[in-house]
Amino acid sequence: MKKYILFILGIFIANAQNSVITFEDDSFIASADLIVGGEADEVSIVVDPTDASNKVLKFVVGDGPFTNWWDAWNNVAGVTLPSLSNTAIASSVSFDIWTDQPPTADMVTEGKSYGYMLKLEAPGNDNNVEKGFPTSGTGWENITVDLSNCDNNNFGNCNRIPQLTGSEFNKIAFFHWGGGDPSAPYLTGDQPLTIYIDNITYENGAVIPAPADPISEFTVDFETASGFTAAAGATTFAEANGYGTASLTNNDWWSNIQKTFDNPFDLSTQDRAFSMKIRGSRNSSITLKVEDSSDGNSNHEWRDDNTFEYDTPGQWKTIVFNASSLSNTNFDRVVIFFDIQTDKPADESTDTFDIDDVKFGSYAVLSSRHFEKLTNVNLYPNPSSDFININSADTIQEYSIYDLTGRVVKNSNPNSNNFIIDITALNKGVYLVKLNSGDKTGSIKLIKDN
Repeated sequence: MKKYILFILGIFIANAQNSVITFEDDSFIASADLIVGGEADEVSIVVDPTDASNKVLKFVVGDGPFTNWWDAWNNVAGVTLPSLSNTAIASSVSFDIWTDQPPTADMVTEGKSYGYMLKLEAPGNDNNVEKGFPTSGTGWENITVDLSNCDNNNFGNCNRIPQLTGSEFNKIAFFHWGGGDPSAPYLTGDQPLTIYIDNITYENGAVIPAPADPISEFTVDFETASGFTAAAGATTFAEANGYGTASLTNNDWWSNIQKTFDNPFDLSTQDRAFSMKIRGSRNSSITLKVEDSSDGNSNHEWRDDNTFEYDTPGQWKTIVFNASSLSNTNFDRVVIFFDIQTDKPADESTDTFDIDDVKFGSYAVLSSRHFEKLTNVNLYPNPSSDFININSADTIQEYSIYDLTGRVVKNSNPNSNNFIIDITALNKGVYLVKLNSGDKTGSIKLIKDN
């Protein structure tokens, strides 16, 4: 039903103060932008049944039967404003609404004529305002909801309006309360209720920026400042020698280290994974969480408290987290927990872990890279009685020498591709020298003679 005459391509009207959503063309509000919640059976853009030249938002409330308003209160439809449009300011919002469901006489007598509610939401749903409104139930009518005050409010979160006046929102939603208190008549039987909405008019806020180009892969190698920080409790995080060190990792149940990236991660190809190298003095259950920094409720965790993903104390281990089941393009933060929801130990020195080479990329690649073998490595002289030389084309970050029982008898972090190891104190016998360079590993048999 057309009540406005200023159109740009017939889909979105804008001037210096207001924007109007008319649903004439889904190139602006597309199906992906529609909000469907609760018991709503359908939310779609359709031809106006009263005017074949017009398109409107169709909202079908669940088909019951509902015997009280609690059964059907959470029926919601609406739109998420797309990028490059304007946010909506919490001032006043008007719209056309069609319904043939008037309040019953007894509800009017009881003052329960607010069976509908308008809600504006910000990303993360941390800030929102909502306010009830009545309808006459006689077909198309124009409604204006004044969000500058709480006069005549019914069951909305209107008490937040004084604090949020002038705030900006990117979602506009409509609720049907289902009847009772608040008060659209009870929905009885099995017939759904259909509502139509058009010409949503709101005061312009700032322009919503276009989505950032997603990141297809990254490597945080800690050779320069990584951007990781400590969070919760008194956890600390420092970086030196090409890796990071998190201390007091269980000082708080939720202690973690995290990094927020400039752009989100592209998980849409369904061949994605995260990996990292961990080293500590004890086993640890590692929880990785990725989340939307603007909406902490939007996240995914890899958590198994009964499994020690890190189980090689004193040595670096690469851990891979398979993200192939995800398809998000809004996660932009990496959060790492060591033994989440675990009380701190008596010996707090065991709550220190090193981290290196945090990566995002192809699961097929990351799940196999840490099995790559070091090549072009020389150990000499061999046999040796006192000193051995290691020369490698790759920088050796760590070496460990094992005896035949599997016990580590010597280890260090040379971070060099040319270094000397003193083996004078080792007993005569056969040993295994294991070398680590990033995601590459190698081992060489060493013979210690007199």
